[in-house]
Amino acid sequence: MGEFRLVIIGGSGDLSLRKLIPSLYACDIEGHLSEGTIHALGRKSFTDNEFCDLVCQRNETMARDSDFFKRLNYHQFDAMNDEDYTRLSEELPNAKTTIFYLSTAPDLFHIIAKGLAQTELIDDNTRVVLEKPLGDSYESSVLLSDSIEKHIEPSKIYRIDHYLGKESVQNLMVLRFANAVIEPLWNRNFIDHVQITVAETVGVEGRASYYDRYGALRDIIQNHMLQLLCLIAMEPPADDKPESILAEKVQVLRSLKPLKGATARRDTVRAQYASSDNKSKGYTEEMGVAKNSKTETFVAMKMQIENWRWAGVPFYIRTGKSMEQRLSEVVIQFKEVPHWTLKVSKKNRKANRIVIRLQPDESIQLLMQIKQPGPKSLELKQVPLDLYYADSIDARLPDAYERLLLDVIEGNSTLFMDREEVELAWKWCDGVLDAWKDDSMPMYSYPAGTWGPEEADLLIAKHKNSFWGYGLGGDD
Repeated sequence: MGEFRLVIIGGSGDLSLRKLIPSLYACDIEGHLSEGTIHALGRKSFTDNEFCDLVCQRNETMARDSDFFKRLNYHQFDAMNDEDYTRLSEELPNAKTTIFYLSTAPDLFHIIAKGLAQTELIDDNTRVVLEKPLGDSYESSVLLSDSIEKHIEPSKIYRIDHYLGKESVQNLMVLRFANAVIEPLWNRNFIDHVQITVAETVGVEGRASYYDRYGALRDIIQNHMLQLLCLIAMEPPADDKPESILAEKVQVLRSLKPLKGATARRDTVRAQYASSDNKSKGYTEEMGVAKNSKTETFVAMKMQIENWRWAGVPFYIRTGKSMEQRLSEVVIQFKEVPHWTLKVSKKNRKANRIVIRLQPDESIQLLMQIKQPGPKSLELKQVPLDLYYADSIDARLPDAYERLLLDVIEGNSTLFMDREEVELAWKWCDGVLDAWKDDSMPMYSYPAGTWGPEEADLLIAKHKNSFWGYGLGGDD
């Protein structure tokens, strides 16, 4: 009997071929996978060999003669066909632990859950992984979870957000809670504001039918960015057990000041990318997008957390498609020194920053002031103390899915989302979405290949701040 059997429902789909199977391959090559089998399920007809060939065609760095492919099996499977669940239960080998990874449309989750339960494929050692989107509102999220939990116990459900598997995201907690010099400064007494940016250079790229229904707020902010915000803002947990970390993240979400009505319209900017020299088609010209679409491809907003640690500290977040650079970054902007004893011109007075680059080129920079060499007047220069993972650590940085897949095999839910987190995030986002229904809320535009609409810069400028270097590492 093997240690595990991992079943990917939707195994012939893009996520499976591009991320899940290659991540399992990397884990196996490096000796991290225990004895077990991997089963890809899909509606298309393949033999095991044909499917393994397809995987290698999609991933040229994978060696077809690797022992990994002895683990990988393919099963033709239709989630709507009851007989296929019975056949699956007969074909799967015995194992101590079973993981079902639901890489399908959410509309199928409750059908799959019912089919697995009715054929007794769910036991005490089963875990079920759910991919986003987990609803498109608070109400739909509740209905989705209720429909799944009719058949599967909540403790067996792992809601995945691949951002939480990134090494640099995990390092947020290490930076805060393993460095004595950092945590005492991590509060409203020393921090002026926080910026979180998640920018993509691609447009909708064949995902128009999905994206036009969801938009940037639902697709990125509700999950990835609110999870980042929780890790930045949470109180130190009692220990590193999943329930302890979850409790602190939930407290952040409960403390988020609602953005509703006129406040939401004042403190948020939404926009769509337009055609430019960099891209011939604007968003509403993309195939599959409604010509009169009101779906945003860019969002910037000012958020506040109402608790003792963060009272009065604004959090500025922005995300968008078809932007100038692919970039995920957190900037912790500290306050200036309380009194300038040095005779320095105002233009040379800069506060310290911590810049945490999540992708690409994962790094942490602490920006410090030093004296500019020279015999004349005192001139300061801001320079970074750098930690670039690729330069400083002699090891391959694993893909986020590698860590998360290993965790679910081992039953570690620390880096997965809880139902309460998901629902609190949706409840907060619903307030913004309701405010946007008002006709007075404008939909701005920005040329594709830029950093978004100028109104986003004006939003942060209202508070005498600016976005850090537009992600280019330069001055504001």
